[in-house]
Amino acid sequence: MINISDNEEPNLLSNLSLAPLISRANPRSVIWGVLNASSASLEMQAILPALAGFSQSQQLLSKVHAFTLEIDSDRGTQSIFEAICASPDDANMFAALLQAASLYQSSRTDQPNQPMTALLSQAKVAASTDRLNVTLALTDDQVADLLQTNGLSSH
Repeated sequence: MINISDNEEPNLLSNLSLAPLISRANPRSVIWGVLNASSASLEMQAILPALAGFSQSQQLLSKVHAFTLEIDSDRGTQSIFEAICASPDDANMFAALLQAASLYQSSRTDQPNQPMTALLSQAKVAASTDRLNVTLALTDDQVADLLQTNGLSSH
């Protein structure tokens, strides 16, 4: 931190791919996060382990450039996950894959992450340009549970 303060090391806001995402999320969200490509892939696999069952998932995960999370409390508690993909086609494919994985997971009763599965089954999933958007309406308790237990892994 001292080296960054003394301009001896680059700071996060000098990262040309992540800085605009940080600027967009930071001012309007109670809780926010921006992940680079490698962390995004790990996080998405942790959130939706059923993706591993689809042959295209690893190829698509490799095309995710970043992942953002925003939790806003001014409109109820709304959570927005966004995957920034390599192309609009990748975002559309990811949206279809996510919807299929969510349906598959919600139909199984032996899943270890049932609270996350229940949340994702109610999610609005849409692709917009190169973005995959997942919007969830959450209660305060669900947000706390997500952050403390199984929703956001620490990698």
